[in-house]
Amino acid sequence: MSAKLVALLQSAKKGDIKAFEQIVRILERQVYMTAYAIIPDPDEAMDIVQETFVKLYNHLKRIRSEAGFKCFVFKMATNCAIDRRRRLKRKKISLSEDETVPASVEIELSRRNESPDKDVERRELLRIVQSVVDELPPRQKLCLILADLDGLSKKEIAKTLGCPQGTVRSNLHIARLKLRRALKDFR
Repeated sequence: MSAKLVALLQSAKKGDIKAFEQIVRILERQVYMTAYAIIPDPDEAMDIVQETFVKLYNHLKRIRSEAGFKCFVFKMATNCAIDRRRRLKRKKISLSEDETVPASVEIELSRRNESPDKDVERRELLRIVQSVVDELPPRQKLCLILADLDGLSKKEIAKTLGCPQGTVRSNLHIARLKLRRALKDFR
């Protein structure tokens, strides 16, 4: 964890609201990606982000170790998302299967100095990647997002998800293999 995040956490634990707001800004995108991996609905994912940070604020004083702080936040986000998914299933609300990629997930596609062909190529690549990721089982999808987008180590992912590192390695391997297969014909 960065020294800046450690300092912000220590200040937030002492009641500094501005420090907590900065923590939210730093981790918000990553928490959103984690939530979206479990519930691929932008509005629900944003609700989960808000719920996660409200719970985090209420538990700040109980956090003993700065070292595991990011894992703690992602575990909290994962639990909030899983709870939300259970509630949605109980209510039998169908989640929309939007074909569009939310803005926070979208890779920057248009480079100003690139040709339209390159832009079309990038969009097609993103479409393929998004469709493969959407088809992954929840655990594989979550491992892939936490590793490749959020930059967590296998050890941190295992701690976050409460599973052995071998399971994380296996899920990552299978998810990346599926991506490779889908992208093989693209090039």
